[in-house]
Amino acid sequence: MLARTVITLARPATRGFAATVDWQSLASNLTSDAARSSVNKYRGLIGQIDVAAEQYSSAPPAIDFKAFKEKIRAVKDVDGGAVSVVDILESVSKNFKPNTSATGSKSDLEAAVKSAEAALKSASGSDKAVASLTLDVLKATLGSFDSSAADAAAKAESEDAATLTAEAANAKKTAADAKKETTARIAELEATVNRMKSKRVGKDTTVDDIYEAYPEIKVEVHDEINTHQWHKDIA
Repeated sequence: MLARTVITLARPATRGFAATVDWQSLASNLTSDAARSSVNKYRGLIGQIDVAAEQYSSAPPAIDFKAFKEKIRAVKDVDGGAVSVVDILESVSKNFKPNTSATGSKSDLEAAVKSAEAALKSASGSDKAVASLTLDVLKATLGSFDSSAADAAAKAESEDAATLTAEAANAKKTAADAKKETTARIAELEATVNRMKSKRVGKDTTVDDIYEAYPEIKVEVHDEINTHQWHKDIA
């Protein structure tokens, strides 16, 4: 959570965060050396992030490929013709799309290889050199693909889903049991109230009526009789 907060605070809009904190005052309120060490550690971390945020606050300048073409004469043979290496690198730079996916499968790579093969067939010039390089990289990646990591991720995802399903079922059962218990208790209380109303004290009320309406009184009276507490509750 602290790291996430630090990263958030270090965005370009809030650069200079480290300088706005009274670190000396903060450290003076700490009682242990370990706590002070942690504060100093994060102070240094925030300072580094501030510097990086300032450094990368704007996009880097565009690469001057024209200037490189004048200095670098290296070429690569493509379909019997010479293509400038700088042209190839420029095409790679313009067409590069970073992979933002955290997961992948073998089938994804196989599909990418087929797509690259199709692109290679229709490409020409420097684009063909880029397509060929892309295909080589994808084939190498596919050849060394370790499915165990993907299988482990899939298994973990399945186990998490099963756990969530079980927890949801348990929560549903707990709610149903609570509802059943509450309903039964309400019915019991309603029966008690109705019984007490029907047994209101009057000129025709008997001791048995009192005992039926208030069973706890019956228990208390009989307990006092059995223990010979004849004068209990008499002022």
